[in-house]
Amino acid sequence: MKRALVLCWVVLCGLPASGAPDETEAKFRELSASLKQVKKSAQWEEIKKRRDIVVALGEIDHPGVVALLHEVFTEDREPVCRIPALIGLGRRGSFGVYKSVVTVIMREKDELYRMALPLLFAETKDEAIGPWLLRNLLPDKRDLVLRAAVVESLGLLRCAEALPAVREMAAGSTKDLRIRYEAVLALGRIGGAAAFDELLPFLEAPERHLREAAVRALAETGSPSAVEKVLPLASG
Repeated sequence: MKRALVLCWVVLCGLPASGAPDETEAKFRELSASLKQVKKSAQWEEIKKRRDIVVALGEIDHPGVVALLHEVFTEDREPVCRIPALIGLGRRGSFGVYKSVVTVIMREKDELYRMALPLLFAETKDEAIGPWLLRNLLPDKRDLVLRAAVVESLGLLRCAEALPAVREMAAGSTKDLRIRYEAVLALGRIGGAAAFDELLPFLEAPERHLREAAVRALAETGSPSAVEKVLPLASG
């Protein structure tokens, strides 16, 4: 529960972005200076200030932002600061940055950061990262938390190359319900309206989580037939 609350809090407390270039430069300098002042503090009020600064940095479009956010994610020990840094890197980063962040996450003992992996890719436009995740992380079956996060990430990235693997996992090639849940969702996100017929059988699955995933996945396909199918279930 604590980990879920941390993730919800850092996602919901974003700040508005800056406007003109001069404003952005001034804002970046101000935030950079403020971050230095509270960078190493362990006092809760200072940690909250640091967290707000990191969120604000993630909202501005400045060439220096990525380096600062990467520094926070790799050096800060506070989840409430590191998670918004992760989100900001997802918005502003590049393929090389994503690989570096994933490497850091793989070294972490706390599974919170593996669970948060999809936040890195929720807003990225870099299509190359999907195939990289598919080839380098998905085959590792030892860490089920990471694997579920990778499947969710592939769905968010709409990675077409992942569709065969996602289809197999949704159908039961893995027994882990977290992974199957994310695979059903990814099937809808990647397959779109074309996945309608494949998703229908999951509405009758004995596992409640898979039925819920099927309802969400059908809703996300955008298919008119899916809406007709899901509405009665939602009202019932």
